[in-house]
Amino acid sequence: MSETQITRIKCVLVGDISVGKTSLRKRLVSETFSDNYLATLGVDFATKKFNIDDQICELQIWDIAGQPNYHSVAERFLRNSDGAILVYDVSNPSSFEHLKGRLSSIQELNVDEEPVFLVVGNKIDLQDPKMGPDEINGYFVREGFDLKEPVQTMYASAKTGENVENVFRAIAKKALKRIS
Repeated sequence: MSETQITRIKCVLVGDISVGKTSLRKRLVSETFSDNYLATLGVDFATKKFNIDDQICELQIWDIAGQPNYHSVAERFLRNSDGAILVYDVSNPSSFEHLKGRLSSIQELNVDEEPVFLVVGNKIDLQDPKMGPDEINGYFVREGFDLKEPVQTMYASAKTGENVENVFRAIAKKALKRIS
């Protein structure tokens, strides 16, 4: 009997403090949500297996703290990533603006092979997104990012669970396509 081959995908979750990175990860992995906020200190890690187009992949999710004093620690985990989920809070416009710095860091630390990425507007239970995918893509182009493909944007709510699994499946699928 042959063992099923598992493709491991390193994915980083990045964004400002309190945008819901940890809540998204916990909703995916343990299907739970807590209103009690505890900031991630450094990095947290979890895994989730998916079957994507008859291929088993293990998504290794590195949940990176959003506080500025952890940025130097974060660099170590941003290197050699297959995928990056850039998370912002749809009710906090400045959290979206700060994504350009996160994307810049990811590109600088992965010059040889840029990871695939996905921009996720979280907390849609609080407010409808004000920007659509075309506006978000246009923003990154105007900011001077040399992107290999248009920015894929999704919206989710860690609180209700809406679209959370789809977000992680989408990044896994994009990364599998890139590394296959």
